[in-house]
Amino acid sequence: MKTNYQTDQLVIINYPAGAGGKFISLCLAIAENFLHQDYHLAKIKIEKKLNEKKSFDISSKILNKSSMNQHFELGCVQFAGFNVFNKEHQEELSNELWRQCTNQKEYFFCMMNSLTFNVWKDYPNSKHIILKNYDWILKERNKKIIPIIDTKTFSNYIEFDMESCKNKFSFLESIDMVCTFLNIKIKDKELLDSLRLNFLKTFRMGFEK
Repeated sequence: MKTNYQTDQLVIINYPAGAGGKFISLCLAIAENFLHQDYHLAKIKIEKKLNEKKSFDISSKILNKSSMNQHFELGCVQFAGFNVFNKEHQEELSNELWRQCTNQKEYFFCMMNSLTFNVWKDYPNSKHIILKNYDWILKERNKKIIPIIDTKTFSNYIEFDMESCKNKFSFLESIDMVCTFLNIKIKDKELLDSLRLNFLKTFRMGFEK
């Protein structure tokens, strides 16, 4: 099976490193048809048809794996076998899950972009989430504040306001907007708020120095 570069199930989350994009992916992965960014977890979700509660349990455990000494998160390599944007290297490094995901229509799957322009142009039908108002997270994580992503190089995108993470109702509204954009559903909103509160408690862990 070859990679289908025309897939419309690929979601790219665009943000500077450390701005909270992986947290947003964990929230979206509560949806029954959105995969966690990990090979084995994604396989389990596909095979066992995990519901919202079981998907939430996975996301919650991932958030709680961070410690004062080390930050833990999922990632592109763990899911697809690569995190490079060069098409030739993708063909060489991508695993069978990646190829499977690009050739199906049931599940959304995500990758990340930490640069200020769209580097996923080989996937013209991909959908983009662009984070904004994330400076407070970078500051708390002792990360350098970098210029906001230039949306002019993107099409088919929605912006996500990271400032909304500070308020339950603003956050749920922001997540709902993304769910509408992707045409997915997360019915139990309290699961989302639980993740939000957990993120606010843990997002500094591993970034103290």
